[in-house]
Amino acid sequence: MIAGGGAGCQIDSRILDFQRAAAVLPDAARLPSTVAELLDASRGMLDVARTVEEAIRLDRQGIAAALEECGALRPAADVGLAAPLPRPTNLFLHGMAYHSHARDVE
Repeated sequence: MIAGGGAGCQIDSRILDFQRAAAVLPDAARLPSTVAELLDASRGMLDVARTVEEAIRLDRQGIAAALEECGALRPAADVGLAAPLPRPTNLFLHGMAYHSHARDVE
């Protein structure tokens, strides 16, 4: 998740903000605005995300430059990232290693 709340993806050394990308790539407007919504969406939404990513990787018609100009595609070093699921609904834990770690603390 992009700091500030938006969903996106990493493409090589850059981060794509899906919401900002909608100005250049109409398919990006169909994508949910958060990672949680993207995971809850139908498999078709993941296919849309892959289509958007592929268009950028192939750089059809100078799409990458247009996305950089509108601030949708930025170097990863310049983008703040947050937890993809800030409020997870499920946590899966196991206690198999508890005793060995407890001995380390003693």
